[in-house]
Amino acid sequence: METLAIAKGSNDWTPKRLKFQNIINSDEVISTMLEVIAIIVFAVIFAFIGLQYFAVSRAKRLRGQTVEPAIFKKLRLKKQSPALLYFTSPTCSMCRIQEQEIQGWKPRNVQWVVVNVAQHLDVARYFKIMGTPSFILIDEQARVQEVLVGKQPLSRLKHLAP
Repeated sequence: METLAIAKGSNDWTPKRLKFQNIINSDEVISTMLEVIAIIVFAVIFAFIGLQYFAVSRAKRLRGQTVEPAIFKKLRLKKQSPALLYFTSPTCSMCRIQEQEIQGWKPRNVQWVVVNVAQHLDVARYFKIMGTPSFILIDEQARVQEVLVGKQPLSRLKHLAP
């Protein structure tokens, strides 16, 4: 690619030919941009998967822990009776899908408690809830039996709490 220009700092106003072929190569620019975009996409996906893994592993550490009586009182749970806690949020789109799937289902042998994390942030922090929807099964001895993070099929919930 050639263009005409006036030499800077000279009194010679005759046009000179300049070559730009080594300055900008559009194929190289596009290739570099695609590499940068690929790296960004990979980093976002890796961060998302890492965060999911962290949330699940953190929640699983709750298994076997005894739930404090203050939490039972706050959620109005009966003592010595198993409970299935469903953590939801008003801004959670997956929660709306989960609620459509479980609509009309209530477990028979456990207390069913819906916990809105926006209203009960202290309870969500106590159970280390990092994402909604989440489910926590508490047994008769007030110990956490199971923790499920994310949308769950109804069949899994029925198996967990018939």
